[in-house]
Amino acid sequence: MTDGGVAEKAVPIIIFDVSGEIWGVRFEEIRELIDAKAITAVPKTPPFVLGIISQRGNIVTIIDFACLTGKTVRTDVKESRIVRLQSDRMDIGFLIRSELSAASVAATEIGGKVEMQKGAGGNPLPVRIIDRPNGTRLCLLEKDALLDFFDREIRKWVRREKADSG
Repeated sequence: MTDGGVAEKAVPIIIFDVSGEIWGVRFEEIRELIDAKAITAVPKTPPFVLGIISQRGNIVTIIDFACLTGKTVRTDVKESRIVRLQSDRMDIGFLIRSELSAASVAATEIGGKVEMQKGAGGNPLPVRIIDRPNGTRLCLLEKDALLDFFDREIRKWVRREKADSG
């Protein structure tokens, strides 16, 4: 509730833990959650690209979320899921080695600008940092900025690979 007694709009999100940091993705930005399955490696891709899967007739690029954020990849986790983003630009999914939970944040908490958080290899990763009323900090992924990031990083990687091989 706001001070005027009006209910705030709640934004539903999926949250997960990556090396002690809480991350989130808005429900509306998720196409589907997929049980972890065999991933086909693709040569000459950035380290955070695990490979591809076939899902409902579509090829989905799988990103190792822990590697992308520069965090320790957990191998002791029983539950791994792929969070496939809703996008017409790029078909990507994040491999999350953590339990996923549903939560919500007040729309007023999400305001502000997208910040760049240091990710793998020092690359800037676009997120919104939300300091929650309960004292926790949430890193909320921003899908469009994230897709722009992947576009740039993959293009840089391809140019580097061509230069190294040519």
